[in-house]
Amino acid sequence: MNKVTDEQLDQLISELPESLNPKSTLWDEIEAKLDDDVSLKKLTQWKSLAIACGVLIAFFAGWQIDKISTTEAALPDTAMIILIDKLYEQHLQQVENFKPITKPITKQITKQIDWGDNQLNQSINAGITELSNAAQVVIIQLKLNPNDKQLWELWLWLQSREIELLKQEQQIIEKQISYSI
Repeated sequence: MNKVTDEQLDQLISELPESLNPKSTLWDEIEAKLDDDVSLKKLTQWKSLAIACGVLIAFFAGWQIDKISTTEAALPDTAMIILIDKLYEQHLQQVENFKPITKPITKQITKQIDWGDNQLNQSINAGITELSNAAQVVIIQLKLNPNDKQLWELWLWLQSREIELLKQEQQIIEKQISYSI
């Protein structure tokens, strides 16, 4: 290898300038690099902030979409509500068809008929009232959830029991009338 002698080393040292002066643009280059680092940090902060905002916007958008879909699912189908109202009107018409037969007869001949057990008549009327009230509660729930099969079955069962009790009441009145005549 190349061995440097002491003389050569002394010569090289003597050729060196006595002071080293940086080039005049060095400070500008250093400041530019410092500014680049600061702007890079600011850019990184803005990227982080933009990502956080994007996540928040995505969260709120998802939440609103879920809220809208839940609201739409909670809104009942108007065609089903119309059907419920029509069926209810038909049931009321059936109930009214029984009342003209029973009520005028009972008013005319109540004094003539020995009801025997008046409690039976009161029990039937109380049962009819209870069934009617229960049907009203079911109708409200059915309008809120018109696709619930169990509510439909319950409502139809309540209606049929109410009609059945009205028939029983009518049969009792007819029997009392036939016995009193």
